[in-house]
Amino acid sequence: MPRKYRFHIRPRFFILIIFIASLGAIIVHYAMGNAKGAGPEPAAMIVVSTPLGSVPPQDDLTGPSARWLAQVFGLVSGVGPGQPNVSGTYTRVLDPRVTVGIGDAGSLGPPPPRRQVDVKGIYLTGYTAGNPRSLASLINLVKTTELNTMVINVKDDDGRVTYESSLPEVQQAHAATNQIPDIKGLLDELHADGIYVIARIVTFKDPPLANAHPEWSVQSKNGGLWRDYHGLAWVDPSNPNVWQYNIDLAKEVAQLGFDEIQFDYVRFPTDGPVALAVFPGMHGHDKPYVISSFLQQVRRVLGPTGIPISADVFGLTTAAADDMRIGQHLEDVARYVDYISPMVYPSHYAPYNYGIPDPDAEPYQTVLHGVSDGIKRLRFFTCQVRPWLQDFSLRHTYGPDQVRAQIEASYQAGAQEWLLWNAANHYTEAALQPKQALSPQAAGTGP
Repeated sequence: MPRKYRFHIRPRFFILIIFIASLGAIIVHYAMGNAKGAGPEPAAMIVVSTPLGSVPPQDDLTGPSARWLAQVFGLVSGVGPGQPNVSGTYTRVLDPRVTVGIGDAGSLGPPPPRRQVDVKGIYLTGYTAGNPRSLASLINLVKTTELNTMVINVKDDDGRVTYESSLPEVQQAHAATNQIPDIKGLLDELHADGIYVIARIVTFKDPPLANAHPEWSVQSKNGGLWRDYHGLAWVDPSNPNVWQYNIDLAKEVAQLGFDEIQFDYVRFPTDGPVALAVFPGMHGHDKPYVISSFLQQVRRVLGPTGIPISADVFGLTTAAADDMRIGQHLEDVARYVDYISPMVYPSHYAPYNYGIPDPDAEPYQTVLHGVSDGIKRLRFFTCQVRPWLQDFSLRHTYGPDQVRAQIEASYQAGAQEWLLWNAANHYTEAALQPKQALSPQAAGTGP
């Protein structure tokens, strides 16, 4: 008689079959999402470790599928951008739009500890900060309202260093000015009043450095230096000497006592004949790679000092999937800074951005959309969104209601911090809450 065979499936093999089938479904879901062009959601850097070993970087998963896998199987050792890789293996931001691998993440060190102050600040030029009368008026504004921060130019939009820097390259470029005659005394005064002070460094729009070092600068296909529509030369964002110049300046002002370093114009030029621009230091790299590599170097140098690092970006970076041809891809920038400040000025949005016929006439809705998009995209990052808000009039007149609407929209979107911009440093006091109406922690720097 033929022998009857009975098949038994042991529980562990059943679990393995389910696991392999589930993993296959996730991979198919991931591939189909990419094929449709939707792309997965941005996520924190993760290494997915399974019983079959670590998934190679090119096979990393992201978005809801990866998070589901992590939750079900508990197989993720994860770190946020800018944090050390606890597993010691190579990781990357899991988003196909990101073009830059972070390389040795462990060498960057952990981000500085989160401060207790929620920044609510205003911008000051070097001339305003160096003028005792103008400064006293703004100090009084900070002391009597919810404000607690000043962002002060240390290198302005014309590339001028606003104090007497001791750096040889600054002196060789004839970039140092006397806008702030006593910068150490200024910091001592502001700190005595409990004011948090941020140093603003305009990075790649730098005519003095470009003229002093044409070989470090953006070149024109027609010969000579490339210049924007105002006739100003820019330095090449991909030139390592330019990186060092700005990092050395950041180190100097950090040693002087500034509480934070903010980099502005961290981008390629836009306002000029960009089709004629040549960037000699690119060597085949793309623009997002260059900008994020610069910020990675900033993090490497300044990270050990513990000073927070922030960067300003165009408002549309929170909505744009690409880098808008200027090198500012939101996740790339956020990976190496502690704070990112999109300039969500309603006057700078085109008609029907976010479906709003006239964004400048709808400050609340415009800022709500812009900040919400940024916070959603960076929800797995350690970087915080701290928007620049508009306290000036361009097409529509802005007063207390319009400025306050932007502040409230930022809170509604989930931001805890904000900055007000007015190029002339004239701020709308009636838009601000009085200091006595705030809790002690909200009013100052906290414990």
